[in-house]
Amino acid sequence: METRELRYFVAVAEELHFGRAAQRLGIAQPPLSRAIGGLERRLGATLLERGSRGVALTGAGAVLLREARAALDAVEAAERRTRRAALAETGRPAVVLAAKAGASGELLAKLLDAYAAEPGAVAVDVVLCGPGEQARVLRDGRADVALLHRPFDDTAGFDTEDLHTERPGDDWRPRRRSRDRRLPASALARVAAGTRLRMRPASRWLPADAT
Repeated sequence: METRELRYFVAVAEELHFGRAAQRLGIAQPPLSRAIGGLERRLGATLLERGSRGVALTGAGAVLLREARAALDAVEAAERRTRRAALAETGRPAVVLAAKAGASGELLAKLLDAYAAEPGAVAVDVVLCGPGEQARVLRDGRADVALLHRPFDDTAGFDTEDLHTERPGDDWRPRRRSRDRRLPASALARVAAGTRLRMRPASRWLPADAT
């Protein structure tokens, strides 16, 4: 399957209407219908139940929707990581750090200050996330490292290091810095700050329909 076909199918499966999906994709409806039909024939499975008012997912279609989303996320993550690696090779390395907006401000400031004095510090883009978004942004490759809060944030599959534990009676629970396990070990010491700091909201990284 091609990524184009997966994007087409995801659009139809989410819109549950060929016309709206075609409009979302910026293409005409006939080629979209042909592409989905060809995909069904190659898979030997009916993915959509067609009706006069729209379409509905079959059991096989629901499985493909889940797998297609994961595959497209993986492709996009690979593209982002490759671009960042290319920037690093040209002498413009940067690390993307995800943090919850309005939280961890004091801890983040201390990390930035401590790292700023280290030789060889690289630029850090701080992505401000909504509740629970940090792990997702990290997991799909939109960030290299994140400030997470246990037990509220999911740290499964990440290499983690405890940075701060609140005393009993404090308002906040234990906080952790978490990184993608594929980062080299040296990157862990370089994610806290950099020679430059650029702040931007996570909405610039996430799809418009992300929740």
